Amino acid sequence: MSEKTEIIVVHESVLASYLKDIASVGSLTAAVGLGIWLDSSALQWVAGLLWIVIILTVSFKSTNDKRMTIADARKRLDEIEARLK
Repeated sequence: MSEKTEIIVVHESVLASYLKDIASVGSLTAAVGLGIWLDSSALQWVAGLLWIVIILTVSFKSTNDKRMTIADARKRLDEIEARLK
């Protein structure tokens, strides 16, 4: 009995979304910078691969993004709750 986990974000401000994106880009940039500073090609390669994974993840997430109104989210939560009873 494996059920797919669903995440429903009721409210996320534009500022919170921008800050999350800035933190992601900043941490990956810091990893590349640390690799350059330490003269570690392995760290630079790993950070580069993480950049590729993040870019692919964001692009696929945006194509599968199912935004809902509050009424639609409430209806979906009611469906999930009814299924669990």
